Amino acid sequence: MYPPGDTVEFSELPFPKQLCFSWMVPKIYQTVREYINLCYRFCENMDLAYTELEDTINRATNFLFSQCLNTVLTSGVRSSLRQLPRLTQFCINLDELETVCGHLDNYLQYTLLDEASSITSGRLKDFAMIRDNQREDPDMTTSVTLNSGANPPRSRLQGASLLKDIRVLVEDQICNHLKDNVAKFINLSNYDDTDDNNSGQTNNNTNKNDQLLNNSQTVDGRNGVSYITNTKIKPTENIVHLTSWLKSVFDSFSNLPPKIAQTACISVCKHIARLLYDVLFGSQVRSLSETGLQQLSIDLSLCESFARSQPVPGLDRTTLWLIFADLRQLLDLYHKDDWTSYIAFRKNVTGSGKYGSAYDRVPPSVAIKLLERLRDSDKKRTGFLQAMRKEERGRKKKLEDIIRQLRELNVTPRNN
Repeated sequence: MYPPGDTVEFSELPFPKQLCFSWMVPKIYQTVREYINLCYRFCENMDLAYTELEDTINRATNFLFSQCLNTVLTSGVRSSLRQLPRLTQFCINLDELETVCGHLDNYLQYTLLDEASSITSGRLKDFAMIRDNQREDPDMTTSVTLNSGANPPRSRLQGASLLKDIRVLVEDQICNHLKDNVAKFINLSNYDDTDDNNSGQTNNNTNKNDQLLNNSQTVDGRNGVSYITNTKIKPTENIVHLTSWLKSVFDSFSNLPPKIAQTACISVCKHIARLLYDVLFGSQVRSLSETGLQQLSIDLSLCESFARSQPVPGLDRTTLWLIFADLRQLLDLYHKDDWTSYIAFRKNVTGSGKYGSAYDRVPPSVAIKLLERLRDSDKKRTGFLQAMRKEERGRKKKLEDIIRQLRELNVTPRNN
């Protein structure tokens, strides 16, 4: 019987009994066992010493892992690059197969007990005792080290390390697949010259996502306050669909090892933050507008709410929320027009860094870059007559004065 199916925990499960891995795992396990048996039958009449027999069967089995199983599994992974459910199942199966390799190691040592030509009569009694125990549980999880006077195993099967390498490949493919889809969602959103007519499209998930947005309006920024300049703007439809899709994806990761699901979640959140950051500073951005920044702030609030919802169990909410903190502080600094306190704080920052401000994650160079982009975008949109207005000239003069003060700040860059 397959080892996990011969445990007390499994026998106590209600019918129908379910396992998270597929039939691939027990089939591979049974095939490798049969291969070990065939290797032993081939070698048993070759008059080999015990150590020679052990080395021969180990080499043959490791060759099966490296040349056959590795090729088949790697090919299966590469053929599933765009199929997230298959990649997820592959990852679950490979994690189980790593555990199974321990059972196969024990089975190989159990098989070698038949070879006693090089063992003294005193050790035969020890082998017989171990063998009787293993007949009751031939796939027991305790490793057979034969320390009771017999020789310990000279080498181990390399299947576990090989399977781990393949599992790492699958994990990378899962993360890449998620990042590609995240990029597609965000690239469909338009923040260039956004106006009130096309910003914040309505969507079919209004009730659920309005609740997320309402939560995000009260717990943003270092001081726990979110600054929303236009409450009529709704999250863009693509960001709403993105968060809904990610929630369903991470729910489907419930059978993955926790560390893998957590790593994927952190990687995806970092990618979202990077793409939203590129909305401000990417080389392909044509212009920035006031309404576009407000729309970006609303969308960021929804992403922060998703991060605080703990999409993956066991992952610290603060860890995910801090991924978006840099962009959140930058947008809040601009929308609140709090440049006076920011400049005063930066003048008092020591070389080793000083924290505690609501904008301590915003370097002056980034703030300057944002204001310069907004200034350049205004020049492209503002006509000659409008530029001559007193209010417009006053606003431009204030903007230039802030940029000048930021450039004068002599601050040692903060270590990230």
